Amino acid sequence: MSIVENSANVAQQRKRRRIPKSCEACRVKKLKCDRVRPRCSSCIIRQITDCHYEEDRLGKKVKTTTTTNSDISECAISNITTTTTTTTTTTSGEKAVSNENLLGANVNPFANVIYVHRCLPKGRVMVQGPTSLKSFVANIHPPFTEKFEQLWRKTEPERLLWQDENKEINGQTNPLKNTNGPLLGSETSLLELCSRLPEYHVLLQNMTQFFSGSPLYDISTILSKKDTMEIFYTSFIPDGTVWKFQDRLVKKIGMPVGVHHYQLGVVLMINRLVHCKENIDPMVEVFLNNLEHQSQMNGSFMVQCQFLLLRWYHRKLYFTKIDDVKLLNLVSRIVDTSMNLGLQLDIEKIYSGDKNLQVFKNMWYWIQFADLSISFQFGRPLKISAVVYKNFPYNNNEESSFIKKLHRFLMTVREPYDSIYDQSVNPNLLSACEQLTQFLTIEFPNISKYFEDPFDWKIAISELRILTLTLGILIAMYGLRFKMIGERTLKLKNDFTQVTLVSFKLITDMLEYCWRYDNEFFPTLVTSSNSLTPFLTSAISLSEGLFQRAHMNFMSLIYYKITLFKDGHFRLYDLQSIDWDLSTLETRNDKSITIHTAFELYTEIFSRWRKPAAINMKSVLKRSYPYFLMILLEKIGRMIVDKVIQFRQKSEENVRGTVDPNGSNVHLEKADSDDVNNGSTDGVSKENADGEEVPYDETALLEAQLNNQISDEFWGSFNDYWEELLKNDCNQTQDYI
Repeated sequence: MSIVENSANVAQQRKRRRIPKSCEACRVKKLKCDRVRPRCSSCIIRQITDCHYEEDRLGKKVKTTTTTNSDISECAISNITTTTTTTTTTTSGEKAVSNENLLGANVNPFANVIYVHRCLPKGRVMVQGPTSLKSFVANIHPPFTEKFEQLWRKTEPERLLWQDENKEINGQTNPLKNTNGPLLGSETSLLELCSRLPEYHVLLQNMTQFFSGSPLYDISTILSKKDTMEIFYTSFIPDGTVWKFQDRLVKKIGMPVGVHHYQLGVVLMINRLVHCKENIDPMVEVFLNNLEHQSQMNGSFMVQCQFLLLRWYHRKLYFTKIDDVKLLNLVSRIVDTSMNLGLQLDIEKIYSGDKNLQVFKNMWYWIQFADLSISFQFGRPLKISAVVYKNFPYNNNEESSFIKKLHRFLMTVREPYDSIYDQSVNPNLLSACEQLTQFLTIEFPNISKYFEDPFDWKIAISELRILTLTLGILIAMYGLRFKMIGERTLKLKNDFTQVTLVSFKLITDMLEYCWRYDNEFFPTLVTSSNSLTPFLTSAISLSEGLFQRAHMNFMSLIYYKITLFKDGHFRLYDLQSIDWDLSTLETRNDKSITIHTAFELYTEIFSRWRKPAAINMKSVLKRSYPYFLMILLEKIGRMIVDKVIQFRQKSEENVRGTVDPNGSNVHLEKADSDDVNNGSTDGVSKENADGEEVPYDETALLEAQLNNQISDEFWGSFNDYWEELLKNDCNQTQDYI
């Protein structure tokens, strides 16, 4: 065959080619394209208006995706929710995956929206579902997420500096990695354990304080005070040779080898909660870790389940990492143990005649709460099935307010939560959000007045757990409606904004309230301790997950709205201030809360912490690494949103003032009046970002031209500022709220 013939054959073979999947702009600029219609993320970020696809030009039918499928860089929230930086992650190891990529046309649009985190050096994989914070951040609005991550990477020196300056605290807040040791099953090991315990009178004081009814130890309801104190008196034997009671050490632990080690574990966990907190002798920690892992190999005992619940409570309180895999595994073990004991069945029949029936019921409700809390944070279906829950014989005569509220909460949230993970149904999240809002309105009617009286607990900490979890679930459902379904209505915007602002106010009020309690009851710890004080520890544990979720939702929503130009109808009305009420979760249906008002309210909520009176509180709070990360999260989000609002206002004034100095006022009045009549998307030919109808006429064409000019000026100014910001070193925690 000649060279000419061979070349002709090669040319003929190469004639066939596949249609490019990426848009034209990404192919020309060699960018990574996520192929989202009508504009991909790369074009949105770079303000490229001509985002065309070869498939569209050729008339191919392509489904419009609702979630991004592009590789994303290391998620900032992954760093925010960890207490140490120990994992190396590659960019290709983390993906936000939509349900269309996995199962095609599912009935449920949420069932397989997942976030995959791969730790390639160690081969570990962590998958989180639609309700997890990481899934939301990966899917909500890529341009905002990219900006956030760029600034978050610049905070690494500050994070390392905090860890270096707080080595003692940072070391205490990490569980020991080496938990192997022969500290179980011998009298010698128990004698060695005695030498690591505090004085006998300290242990006794801790036991008494734990059962004193303090709001700090609401988990005490899972134990019988009489039985637990009896175990302590009979098992911990003081040294009788020492004359002063205060100087007596524990001479011997009179406890046989076997199941009784769980009783010892319960006493040690009580001591750890009250006295040691996160600071504990390494030998005692090894004992507790080994006892926890031993629970997988033996049978099930009631005291074993109580011990594991105390471990969960302590870890949730002090090792505040909302997506802790060890915590997830621990809760799974607790659920399995409780079901082996029959706590999900008719307890009154199974344990008929037992004096601790109420204690067993309390245990089961705490277990249900732990299951819902960790499953929601990880984006997992509940481990306790709906059948088990429905068959539990609840008694309406329960005395505990916490149990009553928790039962009503589970009845409200259980079905819609399960539907998110059920591929055979299409969840009605609109109805679910209304039910949760109604639940909050009934069960927590005066949410803005809980912390008015400095020393009057109007709501128990156990009930605050329900409140913060409910708010978090409500925010997650609003986010799913906004991003995954693409719902744009006035009511959703108002409700979404309202619940996040109410959450911010609740968190700041709760922290200030707990600070006053610490000053009153633990003044020595406030001034001399290196660790966070008890009430502030509880407040951080309750608020950290809610704050992260509310903050990322709030900031990304404002960024999305303020950067709408050609793809949406931005209203100048959104740059105005109006009066708005945050005393309730209920919102107005006749007016939209403006972006400027929402951000002003947000700034006002946190402005109290800029006052001199808050200096001492902040100095104590900064002993906590989770709080330090909350500082960075708040500052970064506020920096981004504050600047986009400023540049948008300036661009609007410059362009509209040049074209028609009086035209903007007419547009303002029209936008304000249109707000009253919207709220439904039925029968609308063209909608703006809030679901409002926009007539397509010459006025709209003129407005579109103005928006293009405003867009060019805005992105030009903002991008110049952003490039300069990334070049310079900046301390994100300076001049913090």
